[in-house]
Order: sequence, then structure tokens, then C-alpha cells
Amino acid sequence: MSTVRLYFKNEAFETVDVIQQGAEGLNYTSLGWESIFHQQDKFSMQCGVKDTDHVERVLDRQTVYVVRNDTFQIAYITRKEFDGRNLTLEGIGVEGLLAKRFTTEADYVPDLDHPYTNQVGVVMCNIINANNPFHWLVANREANRTGISIATFTELTGNVYKYLKMLSTAYDVGFKCLYDERADTVQFITFEPVGYEVDIPGRTYRLADELGNAKDLAYDFDISKYYNYARVIGQDLTAIVDQSGSEERYEYSFKSRSRRGSLSLEQYEAILRNEGIQELAKRRIQETFTIQPTATEWVELGWETISSSSNIGVATKNFCTEVKETWESTYEREYTFGYRTDEIEGLVIALQGEFNA
Repeated sequence: MSTVRLYFKNEAFETVDVIQQGAEGLNYTSLGWESIFHQQDKFSMQCGVKDTDHVERVLDRQTVYVVRNDTFQIAYITRKEFDGRNLTLEGIGVEGLLAKRFTTEADYVPDLDHPYTNQVGVVMCNIINANNPFHWLVANREANRTGISIATFTELTGNVYKYLKMLSTAYDVGFKCLYDERADTVQFITFEPVGYEVDIPGRTYRLADELGNAKDLAYDFDISKYYNYARVIGQDLTAIVDQSGSEERYEYSFKSRSRRGSLSLEQYEAILRNEGIQELAKRRIQETFTIQPTATEWVELGWETISSSSNIGVATKNFCTEVKETWESTYEREYTFGYRTDEIEGLVIALQGEFNA
């Protein structure tokens, strides 16, 4: 992969500097960017410094954003350090700044006449837009009709990012922020896993030791924190979320934090059920299947694969939950795979693998 160019921008999104590996003046010797399905991106960079003019522009307190030229992912710089020879930077995807926006007390429930229009992506946009969003952040409901229709609520003690991450984890709807250079705004984007059945040229569909495209497998299983049945105790009723299927039932009971208020009984029950789903999402079986793909394989964030090993008799469908890219002497990609919450049988939530490309 060719080197990536980084545009450093001030609070008005004006470009104050451009850094590229091998360029004159300031060039990075080490760059890392982690794209994560259920949470904010992570960014880190170290530069060897020859031209201090570049350092002054980057160290300026008004220089707060960095944008990739290839994907338009945008990070907020959280740390800057210069020792006279090397410049070190760290940052988070700007979606993480939503942790600095408090939430109000509100219910997000479907319209009873249109019960299937309150999708996860729409609710995420509603939460952002209802809670003092940054002026540059665009969260378009119509462009984010992703996931199933849900009912949920926010509290005074929360923040926007907390709820986005919680909904993403419970319903496997990813989110990210991309810079729109034409409008000088940042677009909030939601997306779902790309199914195994979707045809994409060059895509890797299966990783297996018997196919010769993966190696170094390991397996771990932990059921110590597993629950599959939730009882959510509300003001006027109790809601049940049963994910046990044909398995033994492991029950978890708790009092709801929500209040019925003016909600109908049906709407309130939907909110209680959503609480149960979110709580069970924190308490799944920890089944880990680790496998290292070869350098010829290619996966992107959210893509489903089948991973298997004939040596230990394990096979599972999973999807890519993290892509960690590094640029040093070579370009490398490291993948993490996870289990989809709507597929109960495998109960895999952390299938990990990495390779150099």
C-alpha cells in the first residue's frame, strides 16, 4: 500500500501542514491508525524533525485535527510531545469527543403507527442532535437507517459517546466520522457487518489452516460471566429477554433505570426489553479463536469471514471488528474478529488474527 498523507487542520478546518513519509521537512517514521467497529478510532505518530517550522505549526494549540487523505477518517489530537529531535502525537477519532457532550433525560421510542422506523442508526443520530452537538458534526437520520428498530432512553448521568458505544455493542451497528472536504463538516456514519454472502472482488471469505491461508491457531473458552436470560423489573411491569434457545437458562435480574412517564405500556415494555438486550450483551460467553492469516488475504472492517481449523475441529462465522494499520519500514495490517450478537449458536465474541501486508 502506498504511504498515507496526513492533513493537519485547525479548529476552522483550515490545513496548516501536510505530513507524508519520506517528504521533505517533517515526515513520520512511525504511524498507527486503529479503525474499530464498536468505538472511536485511535491514532499515533512519531516524526523525525529537520524543519522546526513544521513543528511550530503542528504544536500550535489551534492545530487540533488530523485527516487521512485516503479514507477521510479524522482524529482529534489529544497529546503532543517534542524532545528537540522527535515529535510524538496521539489522538482519537472525533466521534470520541462526544464523550464531552452530556445527555438529557429522554425516551427514544418508535411511532406506534410506524414501529419499524426507529432503527439503531436513526436513534444514534437523534441522541447526537438532541444533546448540544458540535457545530461541524452532521448526523443525518435519513442517511443512517441502519440496524433494527429499537426503543431506548438516555439519562442525565450519561454522555453521548457512552450511549453510541452501548447501542453499537448491543446491536452490531458500527459508527465512524468522516471529513467532508467540500462542506468543511464531519459526517457521522453508521454501518452494519457485510454478510458472508455478499460478493466483493478480492475479498477473503474463509480462513483455515487446511487451506494454507492461515496458521498459528489457539482456542479459549470462558463461561464464568455468561447469562442468556434477563428479567428487567420496571415500574408497572417486568420484561423478559430470553436468548437461551435450547440451552440451559442462566438468569440475570435487575431493576430498570428508566421511568414510564407518559409512555404507553407497549412503549415502556420495549424500553425495558432494550435494557435487557444491552445487559446480556455485556455477559456473553467469552470464546476466543485466534488465527493468523497469510499476507495474501484481505479483509475490511465489518466483513464477515468463516474461520476454521481441522486440527482442533473448530469453525465459526465472524466479522472484522478492528483493523490496525501501521506504517514504519513496511505497511502492516492487524485484524481482530468478533462474533455477531444476532447469531447465538457460536457465541464467539473475540476471534483475533493478525498479519503483515
